Order: sequence, then C-alpha cells, then structure tokens
Amino acid sequence: KCPLRRAGISDCLEDTVDYAALAGKIKALARKKTWRLLEALAEDIAALCLAGRGIREVTVQAAKARPVPGLAAAEAAIRRRRGRKIK
Repeated sequence: KCPLRRAGISDCLEDTVDYAALAGKIKALARKKTWRLLEALAEDIAALCLAGRGIREVTVQAAKARPVPGLAAAEAAIRRRRGRKIK
C-alpha cells in the first residue's frame, strides 16, 4: 500500500513508486544472496520494499517450482507494514 491519489491526479512517476526501479533492486538482492527458506526470501524482499519511499504496507508471495518430487510448487506469502516488528 502506498498513497496513490497524488499520482493519479498528476500522472507523474515522481508521485508514486517506481516499480521498474523496485524490481531492479529485488533482482539485485536475488543475485547477491541465497536463501534456504521461501519465508526468509519473502522477509528480505518485504524489508527492501518498506525501505523505499512511500510504501507503507507490502504483501510478498514467493514460490518455488517442484521443491520435492510429487509437489508442483511451494509458496510462502507474508504481509508487512512499515514500523511493525515481527513477532
């Protein structure tokens, strides 16, 4: 979640999240590190998103195709808000 009213009126990228830049940061993070758990990957992506300007809440869904024989995929989804600590 982020405030969208100003961007909707102005039609200016400066008034919203630059999703292309954010995707680039997520890709750079993925190249720097490896994770054993989807949950840990999701937490790192959420922290990166919340560090950005204007983002107050984020939902991250991470999936791994065929993690074990007989299972098509495994997924982890988390929702985090700026300023809230993980319990």
